Amino acid sequence: QKCNYILLDKNIGRAKIRNKFLGYCKYNWLLFLDNDAAIFTDNFIEKYITEINKNNCDVICGSTSFIAQSRTNYLSYKYCKFIEIKMLNSRKNKPYGSFMTNNFIIKKEALLQIKFDENITTYGHEDTLFGFRLKENKVSILHINNAVNCVANDDNKAFIEKTKQAIKNLAHITQDLDYDKEFIDDVKLLKTYYKIYKLNLIPLLKFLALIVAYPTEVLLIKGFNNLRLYNFYKFMLLCLSNVEKKMKL
Repeated sequence: QKCNYILLDKNIGRAKIRNKFLGYCKYNWLLFLDNDAAIFTDNFIEKYITEINKNNCDVICGSTSFIAQSRTNYLSYKYCKFIEIKMLNSRKNKPYGSFMTNNFIIKKEALLQIKFDENITTYGHEDTLFGFRLKENKVSILHINNAVNCVANDDNKAFIEKTKQAIKNLAHITQDLDYDKEFIDDVKLLKTYYKIYKLNLIPLLKFLALIVAYPTEVLLIKGFNNLRLYNFYKFMLLCLSNVEKKMKL
């Protein structure tokens, strides 16, 4: 079979580039892999084909194993390993909330129906929104053990910058969805936030965030790689995002 390699002139964004794939494909299924994903098994494609023939699904998600490079990117690695374990535990019970875009196949007609939101041009949570859209449209999804290796290669500072952008995206998505209750319930960080919002404690937490967010960021960048501290930091960023500004809940 002939293989075409297409190189774009510029980075057009994570969502738009995935939708653009539709213009090049001839067949009924599309395989998406991130550029840092390494296939390490001989039957990777065969596993997907077996599941296509065995199950009547629109989307099939593989899995991911993360590899560390050095202590300078240990925060990224530690968080990715946490997500990997979390996903393995929740894929059956919450298949849409466990959706990740780094290793999956999808029917062409399903992607034509539910494209990635091209308004999201920066890093973070485009996969969360896409998973929610799949759920909303009752698109069938299956998770299987078909892993790729990914290198957690962001140093602590770069990882923190990505985290900031991801929280901004999450806030915008939540507002664009008009604070959809089901979406909020699917995202643990948002669910916790709105529980506290109903207790009228967000103003107090905003004040706290103004004081502690930056020192917490410095600790994380310097190598204090505690995931509880990192999750606390994300929560502080969400408090500072004004996500609840137009809240109707």
